[in-house]
Amino acid sequence: MKSEQNNKKNVISKNLLERIAQQASRIRELALNKRIDEGDEKSKIGEEIQSIFNLESYQDKPSEYVYSNLEDIVSLLIYSWSVANKTQFPKDTQIVALLLFIHSYKKGLLEQIRTGEGKTESGHICSEDDEVNHQAYRPDLSTCQGNIVYGEVGAFQRDILEEEFNNKKIFGKRYEKRRKCLIVDEVDNMCLDRARHVLYLSHEIESLKWLETLFINIWAIVITTEIKHANDIDKNIEEISKFILKCVENKNIYVPEYLHKFVKYKVKRWVDSAFQAKIMREDDHFVLDIPKSEGQYAQKQKVIIVLDKDTGVEQYSTRWSHGLAQFLELKYRRKLSVESLKAVFISNKAFFQRYKEHLYGLTGTLGSENSQSFLFDLYNVQFSDLPTSKKKCYIQLPSRVAFEYSDWLDLIAKQTIEIAEKRPVLIICENVEATEQIWNELIRNRVPPHTIEKYRRDGDNIEERFQKSPATAGDIIIATNKGGRGTDIHVDQVVNDEGGLHVILSYLPENVRVEEQAFGRTARNGAAGTGQFIIEIDKSIYGELDQYPSDQGKLKLEELSDVILEREKINRDNKEAARLSELKQSSILRLEVEEDLFKKFNGFKKKISEEIFQPLLNKELEKLKEKFQSSPAVSQEELEKDFKEKLEKPREKIAEGLERILKDRWAFWLDEAKEDIDAIKTSQEKNTLLKKFDEKFVNTITNLLKGSDFDNLIKKFIEKPEEAIRLGNFLLSEHKFLLENAYSMAKKCFEKAIECGDISGFSYIGLTFTIINLKQNKETIKKQSRKELKKAQRCLELIKQNLMANLKIAEILPQSATSDIRTKISSKENLYEDQVRGKLEVIGLQLHYLNKIIGSTVEPSDFVLHTQEEDKFKKENNEKGEKLYNLLVEKNLIQNDQLRKSFKNDFNKLKIIIQENLDPSISDEIIELLKNKDDLNKKDFENIACYNDELWKVLNVRNAENIFILNIERVQGGLPNEYENIWKDLANQINPTEVNMEVFNSSSEKNKLKDYLIKKKLLVETQRVKINDLDLDRLNFQGRYTKYEKIVFNSNGHEKGDLKTFLQELKTQICNDGGQYLYKTFLPFGTQEEEGNKIRVLLKEKNIIKSGGLASNKYGNNKDKISEILDKILANTNYMNDKDTILSLILSLQGDIRSSEKDLKANLKDFLELEDQENVPMELRFFRGLGLDKFLIIQEDKSWWDWRAFAVAMIGLAQVIGGAVLISFGCVNIGSALIAEGISDMIYATMAGLTGTFSWKDWAIQKAISFTISLVTAGIGKLASLGSVASKAGSLSKAAIFAQAIKQAAYTFATTCATNILTDKVMQEIQNGVIDKIVKGIEENLLKGVHNEINKKVNEIYVASGDDQEFEKKFKTMSDSIGLALGENLILTQQFANIQTQVVSALKQSYDRFGDALLKSSSKYAKLVGASVKSVVLIDKLWNTIQPILKLTVIISTLNNVINNSIKAENAKRNHQSGKKLVEDRANQLKNIIKEYITKVLIIELTRLVRKVMSAAVNQIAKGASYLVKTLTESEFNGKNPIDALRKSNQDEKDERKSQVSVEQPSLNSDSKKEKLDQERRENLQNNIVDPKEMMKNYVDGIKDKDRPMGLAEAKMLAEKDMRKIVMYDEVNKEKIVVSPSGWKKIPAFFKQSAKINYIAGEDGNFGHFVNARGPGRYVQVAGRNDCLLIAYKESLGYTVSTDMIDKDREALYQYTARHIDKYTRIRTELDTSKHSSIIGGGAAPKKRNLFGKNETPIEGDRKRDPSLKSDGTYRTKGHEKERLGSEFGVKVSGKTHQFEHPVPWQTSAEEADPKLDRRCGVGGQLERAGSAYAEVKQAHRDHVGTGGSDAASKFSKSLGVALREDKNVSNAAQMSLVEYAHTPSYVNSIGTIENEIANDSYVHMVMSADSVPLVKGESWTRIPFDIEQKKECIVARWITVNGRYPSGNDEIKQIVDPIFKKYNHKL
Repeated sequence: MKSEQNNKKNVISKNLLERIAQQASRIRELALNKRIDEGDEKSKIGEEIQSIFNLESYQDKPSEYVYSNLEDIVSLLIYSWSVANKTQFPKDTQIVALLLFIHSYKKGLLEQIRTGEGKTESGHICSEDDEVNHQAYRPDLSTCQGNIVYGEVGAFQRDILEEEFNNKKIFGKRYEKRRKCLIVDEVDNMCLDRARHVLYLSHEIESLKWLETLFINIWAIVITTEIKHANDIDKNIEEISKFILKCVENKNIYVPEYLHKFVKYKVKRWVDSAFQAKIMREDDHFVLDIPKSEGQYAQKQKVIIVLDKDTGVEQYSTRWSHGLAQFLELKYRRKLSVESLKAVFISNKAFFQRYKEHLYGLTGTLGSENSQSFLFDLYNVQFSDLPTSKKKCYIQLPSRVAFEYSDWLDLIAKQTIEIAEKRPVLIICENVEATEQIWNELIRNRVPPHTIEKYRRDGDNIEERFQKSPATAGDIIIATNKGGRGTDIHVDQVVNDEGGLHVILSYLPENVRVEEQAFGRTARNGAAGTGQFIIEIDKSIYGELDQYPSDQGKLKLEELSDVILEREKINRDNKEAARLSELKQSSILRLEVEEDLFKKFNGFKKKISEEIFQPLLNKELEKLKEKFQSSPAVSQEELEKDFKEKLEKPREKIAEGLERILKDRWAFWLDEAKEDIDAIKTSQEKNTLLKKFDEKFVNTITNLLKGSDFDNLIKKFIEKPEEAIRLGNFLLSEHKFLLENAYSMAKKCFEKAIECGDISGFSYIGLTFTIINLKQNKETIKKQSRKELKKAQRCLELIKQNLMANLKIAEILPQSATSDIRTKISSKENLYEDQVRGKLEVIGLQLHYLNKIIGSTVEPSDFVLHTQEEDKFKKENNEKGEKLYNLLVEKNLIQNDQLRKSFKNDFNKLKIIIQENLDPSISDEIIELLKNKDDLNKKDFENIACYNDELWKVLNVRNAENIFILNIERVQGGLPNEYENIWKDLANQINPTEVNMEVFNSSSEKNKLKDYLIKKKLLVETQRVKINDLDLDRLNFQGRYTKYEKIVFNSNGHEKGDLKTFLQELKTQICNDGGQYLYKTFLPFGTQEEEGNKIRVLLKEKNIIKSGGLASNKYGNNKDKISEILDKILANTNYMNDKDTILSLILSLQGDIRSSEKDLKANLKDFLELEDQENVPMELRFFRGLGLDKFLIIQEDKSWWDWRAFAVAMIGLAQVIGGAVLISFGCVNIGSALIAEGISDMIYATMAGLTGTFSWKDWAIQKAISFTISLVTAGIGKLASLGSVASKAGSLSKAAIFAQAIKQAAYTFATTCATNILTDKVMQEIQNGVIDKIVKGIEENLLKGVHNEINKKVNEIYVASGDDQEFEKKFKTMSDSIGLALGENLILTQQFANIQTQVVSALKQSYDRFGDALLKSSSKYAKLVGASVKSVVLIDKLWNTIQPILKLTVIISTLNNVINNSIKAENAKRNHQSGKKLVEDRANQLKNIIKEYITKVLIIELTRLVRKVMSAAVNQIAKGASYLVKTLTESEFNGKNPIDALRKSNQDEKDERKSQVSVEQPSLNSDSKKEKLDQERRENLQNNIVDPKEMMKNYVDGIKDKDRPMGLAEAKMLAEKDMRKIVMYDEVNKEKIVVSPSGWKKIPAFFKQSAKINYIAGEDGNFGHFVNARGPGRYVQVAGRNDCLLIAYKESLGYTVSTDMIDKDREALYQYTARHIDKYTRIRTELDTSKHSSIIGGGAAPKKRNLFGKNETPIEGDRKRDPSLKSDGTYRTKGHEKERLGSEFGVKVSGKTHQFEHPVPWQTSAEEADPKLDRRCGVGGQLERAGSAYAEVKQAHRDHVGTGGSDAASKFSKSLGVALREDKNVSNAAQMSLVEYAHTPSYVNSIGTIENEIANDSYVHMVMSADSVPLVKGESWTRIPFDIEQKKECIVARWITVNGRYPSGNDEIKQIVDPIFKKYNHKL
């Protein structure tokens, strides 16, 4: 080393080198002499290291201690390394490298360690398992960190920017105090090649989204521009840029005016980028592929991935700027991203310079002296070049050079094949394309593909492949530079003996370092190896070789290859020296300028924020505090407590929004200054620019903002509408905290956005929203709102228009693709087109809702009825629509074209707009027309327009001929399949410019093709004239043709002259193209109708004229009035039958605002809140920053009460009643929970109804509804399971609150609310439900009966009519006839009366039984059903009872006769298919007539009668329910119930209540066991007393570790944060732990879906594991992480979990815990003194074992049938049961009469088995046969809801499972099954039959024989006991089902039960 450093600068001193060499020798000896017993190494080393850490001298002065004991410490490290690497020991090179770093602490050092010498190992000296000293980079360094933190440069840079610029707390104080040094691997690449690389924080500027149309137009021009020479590009850039700017100026390419300045200075750069994109090739600078991450596909679609050519590494986070990325996306039809600007950034150079003298680095190639000099100047570092540990055995083979590409490929292939016979070969290529070409060449030379490996992409794990199986003879690796730097290819020893790995470098790298890295892949660590250049050279440079003949030339070239290569290297090195010089003098200087500017801006931003933004916001928020104090909705106590916390977030967010505006301004300034920055060459110029920044940017903004209040801030500071919209939207989102200030402040923002020229339209939408909510000037709100929304509509229409234009270009992108692109991408794959369509979908949705609000307009085409959409614009159909449209205009119902009032009052403005947008030839006439005529029609515009036929006459053409021409491009683009083969036959016979129509007459198929071509306007008739016959001096401009003389032809603003000039150019162009004719179609106009319509459309787009709106009856609810007017207008016309359709169209013109008679209310809804939308538009996110992801909904503010809130109040009421009932039976926990939750629900519902803030989605209504329905259908078991969310600790606390706070109130509530509300509201709901079900059911059945007859009859009269007019007359006759017959009301009166009698009788009987039984009942189950009363199921049961007795046949037959006789049938005259749509519409119309009759005659009267019957029945039921509740409440709240006992609960219970972590103990635990556990807990507390302060400190320190395992405490904090219950099942202790949020948070928690998690304890003291309890987990926890609680939580709620999601949730939980540290420490304290402290999850998921493995005991009795077994009430002995029943009843019992029923279905027992079971065999079969079963009546069993595999059966099975599993009560499940039988008609009909008696006996036998029910959970069996009390309940329940009444009292129950128990010898 000393000798090599003699003539080098900036190297280590010789004295230091000698000292280090000696020290290295001593250290090596010390390490080698260490002896520790094998197996104890790790523990002994750990002890020795820990002993050093414990030394006071180390703790006081660690650096001094390390240097004074350096040899001992380093020798220990080296010994540790050797132990970890077993047989290896560090090389001397590695030891010296380490010591050099240690001794270079006063100056940075970069070391060159040759490839293969283990430099990476010396950089990573610590073990991967060393958690203290070695860890990956973490985002929050305030957590406990080790001494070594490593990661990618970008991760560190990103956090520096976040900390220093965005004020995020990333680094803690501990990190800041450290002495930091940086060690960089591959330091030459990072610090030299990539010194200028800059990391940008993602910064999306919303206004740049409007550049899409500009980019797509630039690209469309560039791809059609032919480039013949490189010099053409600059010329084209200039011309295209001017053209684009002119288009933007004339608004032919629409860009908002506030971006025009930006476009002006950027356009040349963009056009240049477009040409670059056009030239750039895939597989060179980038690849088009699916991104790979660790071999996995991150997404499905291919994207453009930038390549680092020096290293071959894919730069996933790198994107090209200045539009290059966007143009490449268009080239390859990817989704178009938004152009971004640099705002927040840091370069590699700046990052490395931060470490000053503590910058260290390693590389295999430091490079030339020029390179080292550059590094020294930039970073002030020293250099050292370490020798190899072994002699290098590398041989450089002679180079080979080729002039031709094919020769180059041939040389590589031959050399590779020759060497690969004995050795492996690595070929390193310049780019991916070259790898592909070489691979193809090798395959052509018959190299087996399996011997070739490619190393080009992430995921091509070549190193891993050759580590497992070293490279040997025949292996060929083709790589980019990815295989050149840092790649270690292991080679077989046999191959080393043959010469080792051979490296072919197939190009000359840009510098010597890349070259050395490439050849450094071989001859590593003393092994043999060879290398060789085989490159292609530009032949023109070596023209002297042309004098040789071909063969001699090749030989000479081979001879001179090394000479040529050396010459090329010299040129290369000179270029590299020049590059470094330029880099040092200019590029680095420019980079430093940008960095200095950014530093200045960052300081300015902080100053502005502190001195202006923050004080201003504080002032505004102080005003708000006063409003909070004066608000009656907020108590003073709550204000003091919450004000600061509530407004902290709005304050921060508003400040952040203002800073973002400043950041946008800075980004635009910096981008505009780019030319000035690039021009800087001296320090003086640099200082001048910095001064300019101070003057133009800093001082300007400072003066602008000085002394501003919020209003002035908005006016002065905001420049772009998107900035104002973003700020306004945020203020609206915080209206909960900012109160009405949110609306007033947001209003100012939206007004500012409008002033700035917003084109998104959202500023008008937001303004309307604030106007309505502020409710100022109520008399003008509607008018002003509609006015603003019309402006929004126009903006959105403009966006739609631009997107449609973009779509047209997008559709033709595949046609412009080059052949190489076509091979990569299917022509059908067009992601950009999909993207545009997605944006159109969002804009269309916005327009839909705006039209609904302000009213739509109609065109004649909207009145084309009974026609498919695609046929509406056919001429004949369009004429029909126009006829009806004109009729409505004539009758003053619809507006015709009219000039808008605003232009009538400002005609000068109108004149300017028309002259700017219309040609001079017609502009004056249009102005006169608008000035003098009020009502306009399309003929007015057609008479003014210039059009094709008229222009042809102006040409004064002679000798014109008529011909047909074919649009050959469109035909070749694709025809329907049926015409493809026909076209192939005709293609060669047709001249597209002169089609001989005779060719189509040879067959009918060809004639069809001709008709198709004409229909699609692909084949058109036109005229033509010979060019030579066209005399431009004979143009006719006389008379009506005068206007053509005024025409000014232009091309996007470039005037081309008059008509004659245009025609001359056209004529010249035709001649130049070899044409002979001028075709009429060449002329620049369309037909007269088309041109007239263009004028009309333009005037409408410019908002000059309006049409298609309502002409009268615009305001209020005028539906009936408009209907009457339509009756008069349509009378005696063919349109009368379509009145309803026409009416709905006209009503849509009014809009919600004008139709509202009262005040308005407005909501801005997210897409997911829209009631009529389901599929989320793909591009919704694109519009988020523009505000268009929200949709304005305006409705009439009809009432202060929200009936949705009322529904929740009723749910709350049902819970209170149900809870009171449950308490009466001793179910204190569940009952109290229901009461507490019910009261909370009613309070919430009342407040929400009053404030109008209710939202189903916010409060998870589905959960609430399911809760209520469960109160109806379940027994106590199901209720218990639903109530288990509030088990012991939690429910006790609620019960205590209830007992103390509302004991007296409960009685009052029961006696008043329970009667009044129950009768008036809840029962009314059931009443309406029953009426609706019955009435609709009868109506539907009747209409079904006449459906076919109506369709048949209408079709008959259609085919019998000659045309549609005749059909309409006949239909009118038919409908009048039917109406007359039905209207006389002479038919069906008796039949309808019979139906009414049947329904009323059935209803009265059902309700009498129900109400009667409720009053008399003492049955637990009956009370529950009665108390719940809201019965969806009851409604269905009543309908099922009524439906079978209805006699509808006679009615249907009578109606069919009326229909059939309404008109006589005639012979068919035409095909019915031609009018299919019309026939369908008329048939539906006829059905409506009959439906109206049924409603009038039957339904109205039936409804009245049913309501009368039900009112009485409802009152009876309500009385019964309220009497029951009153009785129960009076008795149970009178000091005799368990609630009063709760007042004596101890303080421990209160403490437990605070944490809301409740535990439900296993039911089988005895009291003695509980006492024993309590005693153990008390002893544990006494023996393990911990200082509370110390414990709290430990907790606080603990949460800083974000990767810590998480347990119950974290689950509690998670529940608090998300306001959601978490139900946790401890599978070891068989406990269910319910974690609930505390306080008011329990209200929203009740409505949200609970998370369900299983906890599996760890083995051998390890942490346990949390898993999703609702299904198998899909996301696999990352190794080493402790995220299983969060993963299980998210998956339980149905999320698809990702690493990003978990990282974000973990951070959010950490932040929440840190903010509520007191709560967390209290929870931890409570848990640590309980047995649940051990529930901690962090380990890996345990492996599953198979159900019923070796250690499992299967259930007994697995034989299908055993003759020795008697009937025991199970399925397996059903044969014996049949025999027993047959013997006892004397009849044969078989499958024809009975089927065996499981009261607890097999599905219920097996529901939670894991793995799933098959009931047909194995364990599943055993389970089915072991289940209790009895013989039920066959038909009743089949009709039972639980029979079969339907969804209803599945739901029923699950509901039984809840009761069985949660309540452990077999009786409840059995009773639920019986309830279904009681409402099954076939069962009811069987009562009293012998079959039913047999079923009853079998049921009783089953009950008395069974002692338990089998159940499987997971992988184990269990049995649910079936005790005597439960048996009694089941027997009585069966008796009730049969007899239809409840026992009169205990005596009757005794009479039922005693004989049965006596018979079976059971003790009562």
